[in-house]
Amino acid sequence: MTPALKRDLRHRSAIEPAIGRVKTDGRLARSLLKGSLGNALRTALCSFGHNIHLIFVHLWALMVEILWLLFRTIAATAVAKGISPFSDRARSVMLDTD
Repeated sequence: MTPALKRDLRHRSAIEPAIGRVKTDGRLARSLLKGSLGNALRTALCSFGHNIHLIFVHLWALMVEILWLLFRTIAATAVAKGISPFSDRARSVMLDTD
């Protein structure tokens, strides 16, 4: 097998799960749009929806990481001031309302 053919097969193996997901979630078995243009539009719209889904998944993971870092920073600041981060007083210390 040539290196180019191996590369193409690896690429196809990486793409196949995405194609399967678009086919099942996008319900590509039957298109209600008329003609080959309708089929092409349906495929493009399903691919667009799949990409938007991936973007939202990455944004969700980023939001979770940011919130985790924020909580960790708040907890470290409260502990440095000698307050339990889970107490009612921790909020006032973080907002400097003393």
